[in-house]
Amino acid sequence: MSSTDEPSHLNPQPPPRWLAEAKRRFPDADPSALTSVLRMIGLGRRITALVGRHLRNIGLTEARFTLVMILYGMEWDSAVATPSDLAERAGIGRAAMTQMLEGLVKARWIERRPHAEDRRKIVIALSRRGRRRLEAFLPEHYARLRKLMATLDEADRARLMHLFDQIETGIKTVQSPERSER
Repeated sequence: MSSTDEPSHLNPQPPPRWLAEAKRRFPDADPSALTSVLRMIGLGRRITALVGRHLRNIGLTEARFTLVMILYGMEWDSAVATPSDLAERAGIGRAAMTQMLEGLVKARWIERRPHAEDRRKIVIALSRRGRRRLEAFLPEHYARLRKLMATLDEADRARLMHLFDQIETGIKTVQSPERSER
C-alpha cells in the first residue's frame, strides 16, 4: 500500500513552500528536522495502525498484546508475575493494569492464580486458551514484521537501531529541565 492510500493524518508532510516560509519566519526552524520528525510520526502511526488491525482480529489491543507477550516471555524464564510486577514491566499504573487484567480475564487470555509462597498474593499467567491463540497468531505476525523490514538488510537494521539511539538522546535533551521553556 502506498503512502497515498493512507489517510493524510497518518503521513503528514508539509509542502516545500511551507517549509521555506517557516524557515524565513522562524530562524530555528530546520526543514529537514521537521520533515524527518513528521515522517517518523507518520511511519509510527502507519505501523501502529497496521499492527492494530491484525491484533483486533484476535481481540487484543496493542497494550493488551504487550502484556500478553510479557507474560509469554516470563514463562520462558519460569518467572511468576504479580499485577504490580506487570504494571512496572509494562510502564503503566496499577489502576490501568487492573482494568487491563480484568478485560483479559473476561476474554480468557489470562488467569489469576494464588501465589505459591504467599497466599495473600495472586499471580497472573496466560491461560491455556490464551497461549494457544497467541502461538497460532505469532507465526503470521512475525512473518508480517519480517516482510515489513525486508527491504533493509542486517547492516541497515543495525544502522537504524543506532539512529534510534541517537534520536532517544535527542528526546532526552528536549525533555531535560534546563531546556524546557514555560
